Amino acid sequence: MTRALVVGVVLLGFAASALAQAQPSSRGPRFTVSGGLSGLGGYPLGSTTATLRRNEPGTTTPGDFTLFQADTSLERAFGVDARFSVALTRAFDVEVGGAYSQPRLAASISGDPESDPIVLSDQRLKQFTVDGSLIWRLPGIDLGSRAMPYVIGGAGYLRQIDDDRVKVETGTVGHLGGGVRYWLRGSANARRALGVRGEARLQIRSGGIEFEDKRRVFPAVYVLGTLGF
Repeated sequence: MTRALVVGVVLLGFAASALAQAQPSSRGPRFTVSGGLSGLGGYPLGSTTATLRRNEPGTTTPGDFTLFQADTSLERAFGVDARFSVALTRAFDVEVGGAYSQPRLAASISGDPESDPIVLSDQRLKQFTVDGSLIWRLPGIDLGSRAMPYVIGGAGYLRQIDDDRVKVETGTVGHLGGGVRYWLRGSANARRALGVRGEARLQIRSGGIEFEDKRRVFPAVYVLGTLGF
């Protein structure tokens, strides 16, 4: 699925470049710088079971005794996000961005005959992402001269480091979503503008710190300040 997103963004990029040669850029800001906060949804990382061989005299294949089962997950987290975009045409922007967050790695321990179920969540990760996106400004939706609804899609690089800097894992993240940019000062027809931006994404993560070989899907929301020039 991540590969499909990457291929789709590349194809849209070629299409946008072709359109850029055929029509002028929007009269609005050609470059925008955005920065603000992100909220990342949590997701499971898999489970594992710790076992011992039973003491069963008289057999060569003793059964297993379950010590405990651990179900792991990455908890919800807030982070910071920064982006830079360039308007290619009246309809398309290309954007690069980076983000940083510190989600907690949680483990739910159950099945221990000598203990009640417990949850451990004292392990915090340092998580970095760098990505590229294509933004499509939706035509035919009139929210006024100050607002611009859009669809965004892209993919990027993921790096996760545990608190003790012992374990480092990398992976990829694809995303697809949409949002609205609203100019507080200036407008979509002004060269200089100051505004805010709200966005929701569906993130598809592959690799990184993981206990099963699976892709993980989770939501993310962003609230950003935006400067256009």
